[in-house]
Amino acid sequence: PSPEALRSILLSLGVAAEELKGQPYTWRGVRIRSDGCVRELDLTGRPISGSLDPLANLTSLERLYLKNTGVTGGLQALAEMTELRQLRLQGTKVSGDLQPLFKLTKLNGLWLEHTGVTGDLQPLGDMTELHQLRLHGTNVAGDLQPLIKLTKLMELLLENTGVTGGLQALSDLSDLRKLWLGGTKVAGDLQTIAKLTRLNLLLLKNTGVTGGLQALGDMTEMRELWLQDTKVSGDLQPLFKLTKLKELYLQNTVVDGDFGELLHLTNLMQAPVSLSLAPHFAFFHMSEADLSGTRVSGRLTPAWRGQLLQLHTLRLKGSQVNFLPVGRDLEDLRATFITEKTHQLLPALVTLDVSLCPLDGEVEDLLEPLSFAGHLASLRASGANLSGHLQKNCLREIFIDGNLFDDHCSIPLQSSLQGLELADNKIHRIEGIPANVY
Repeated sequence: PSPEALRSILLSLGVAAEELKGQPYTWRGVRIRSDGCVRELDLTGRPISGSLDPLANLTSLERLYLKNTGVTGGLQALAEMTELRQLRLQGTKVSGDLQPLFKLTKLNGLWLEHTGVTGDLQPLGDMTELHQLRLHGTNVAGDLQPLIKLTKLMELLLENTGVTGGLQALSDLSDLRKLWLGGTKVAGDLQTIAKLTRLNLLLLKNTGVTGGLQALGDMTEMRELWLQDTKVSGDLQPLFKLTKLKELYLQNTVVDGDFGELLHLTNLMQAPVSLSLAPHFAFFHMSEADLSGTRVSGRLTPAWRGQLLQLHTLRLKGSQVNFLPVGRDLEDLRATFITEKTHQLLPALVTLDVSLCPLDGEVEDLLEPLSFAGHLASLRASGANLSGHLQKNCLREIFIDGNLFDDHCSIPLQSSLQGLELADNKIHRIEGIPANVY
């Protein structure tokens, strides 16, 4: 378009007239090709509004960025922009069916999340150059099958949409790094996506997905795994190779096994490191794990010392975890403490929830091993069949860094703990509660 026509288009969107002086190539957010055609229009986050319709004649556009603006209207205005490589309309009031986009087959990035767009995925089926497709939080629906040819996709974000179908449709999208399908009606066995070994974020929560964790065993780039409220089952053990995993959410699944399997990830990374160097490395990156409502079991042992150094949240509510150490493990963990964080028991832990777990033991056997967990602020153990009594806040006859103390009353847990829930247990006497607890 002529400079006057382009100025008129931008004025109709609410761009201030004082920003449109001089030649178009000097205007903020406008990129012009050598032949005078508009190549890029970037009005991201600017106080503009109005319909997309005036843009319809900008058919030479390669990039259109209107993210977080007040623009409205349907996608029909963009139907002839067949040179578009990137379209960012997320966070706008744009609405209507995806169908008008079907000719935009050069797109490598399509960002329409949190808009009012609707329709099924069929119009996207020939967009084989797409690397990023973000439609989460829209009213898009229909089967995943039309995406089967989009083998260059690296991000597919469809969380909280109406999409349906089976995971099988995605089985050949081997370049995927992020896959969000949470809150959809998608189903199918995890085994069908076993070849997606480049995934670093897999979000399938609250779907009909089934199968065992062994399907994920080769996804060694995985950092976040969200499978809560699915029908996923089987043992934790196949996750031991996922050494980059930071967040693990399996609550309300039928996953089982010993929660001590988490340590195998650490041990795997320790293997090539000499003992003299070991304290300088945080071997395992897990920061949050939620195994609530699973069939996972197990107890603390001295092997947990120096492991999971970044774990700040551990939720085990309603699982089969006994947690409390027993026998010689209990004697060790109640009597021997180390101040060096790389050798401590859960040194970064902030939140621990073992409510409704079969702890079946003395409350002191829960608290004393955690005495040097100096970041632990919230401990929930309601309805866990705990008994005994809370003693005064001193430890007796313990070793700290190899030195014997008959009495030791400066306990890090006393300073850090702010919330302690012990309702519905069999605790019969309370002699002392850390001063910060409410």
